[in-house]
Amino acid sequence: MIEQELEQENLVKQQRFCSWCGLSLVPLSSNVSCYVSRSCTECGKTIYTPPTPAENGQGLVVNAGESLHVLMEPFSLSPRRRGFFTRNGLLLTVRMLLAAVEPKSEAELETLLKFYKDKAELFLKNSPLLDGVDWDNENHADEICTRLTQDKDRREFFAFKMFVLSQIADQAIIENNVRQTAWAMYHITMAHCFFEMGDFDFEETLWLGHQAHVFLAKVQDASVQTPAQAQAIEKLQPLFERQTEVTLHTWVEDEKPIGERIGIYGLPEETLRAMAKYHLNQFERKRQEALQAKEDKRKEEEARRQERIVWNPVLIACISLATAILVSLVNKFIPPH
Repeated sequence: MIEQELEQENLVKQQRFCSWCGLSLVPLSSNVSCYVSRSCTECGKTIYTPPTPAENGQGLVVNAGESLHVLMEPFSLSPRRRGFFTRNGLLLTVRMLLAAVEPKSEAELETLLKFYKDKAELFLKNSPLLDGVDWDNENHADEICTRLTQDKDRREFFAFKMFVLSQIADQAIIENNVRQTAWAMYHITMAHCFFEMGDFDFEETLWLGHQAHVFLAKVQDASVQTPAQAQAIEKLQPLFERQTEVTLHTWVEDEKPIGERIGIYGLPEETLRAMAKYHLNQFERKRQEALQAKEDKRKEEEARRQERIVWNPVLIACISLATAILVSLVNKFIPPH
């Protein structure tokens, strides 16, 4: 038995690695970010290896006959995802979000309008703002319009504008009304931009980036240049971390010298105020993280609920079918008394 198990294990290893070159015959694991594949020159099987770095250390070498495979992590503006953007990648993603579907010619304008309309309709149908009303029921139209236009800062309002104006633009095109088409397209484009910018991750990324930029500028303006000042800032970190949000808010807003309150006179007041603002902003950041975690949990629960809605009827049908087959077999092989 042991000999058979060892033989089977050796067979598996042989299947995983080429007997000629010893390289992997299966795709590399997620421990690497990318790999290349090519045919073995001896046995003809596909082998997988890490890519070769370029001589200058910038880029990778992919030879003729090789394919480059990049293991992608899910990308998101949320810092809680595993996939992160480069600076250029972030700018490209934002442009793609705002640009939507680019029509190659005027003949594809209807395709763009359909994209806007379908995107808005899908979002609104799943919005908690419309709980209790039926989107497809004409009798609920007034109530839907009231709810969606009540708060003009919500994403639902901009989605509603996209939906309505897409239909107006469609009709204007049919009627050859150039001015109304141009007017509607302008407002649709703006509504789409504000809709995307209203996404929690988008807005949070923009806000946190602004806060970080302001903080860095404040620190730079404070001209903390000497090692002694830098060391003093490090030692002051625990003192600021122990303060409550109310205390930090008071220090920042009432414009009285912070150094006198904490008995520090060796650092510029601008530096101390910048530190207080930084630690004050951490309270808001933690609140936003908690909100995002709550939103992520709600989306996960909603996804699980949708899966149950889809799979429960399938399971019931399978059980019914299995029961019918079992009854049929019993009746066939067990004669009645």
